[in-house]
Amino acid sequence: MRTNNIQKYANSITTVTDIVEKTGDQVDPFFQQLKEALKNNKVSELGTDKLSEIKDHFQIATDAYRKCEDIIQKAQAPVQLIGKHRQFQSAFKNYTSACQDMVDAVDPEKQTVNEQKFNQSEADQEQDMEKVTSALTRIMNMLL
Repeated sequence: MRTNNIQKYANSITTVTDIVEKTGDQVDPFFQQLKEALKNNKVSELGTDKLSEIKDHFQIATDAYRKCEDIIQKAQAPVQLIGKHRQFQSAFKNYTSACQDMVDAVDPEKQTVNEQKFNQSEADQEQDMEKVTSALTRIMNMLL
């Protein structure tokens, strides 16, 4: 039974990491495009349609991360991993929240981006992902 629980937990973690990697790869081109426009003060030149597309892709990514939150919440960590799992869960929730902040920073109708909110979101995402990665590394090392 114990080995079965560990395997189920490991499968849940693998599912989350696969979703995060795939989602990041899909949303990155839109992030890079917006980042470049911000750098060159050309956000309004992207236009309402492109900004809407970017915001939609950001939201799709954030929704995928929320699904990962649900997987993490439902995963039954083995006893020896409960502390690390809670750290992982907390860091991932913060990461998802920071992603939503980035979505909310984009206003296609006004053809603007709240740069302060966008930049803070980016910094928070980097910090939170470092915590996610650190917790995952410890979890995987304990599983092996």
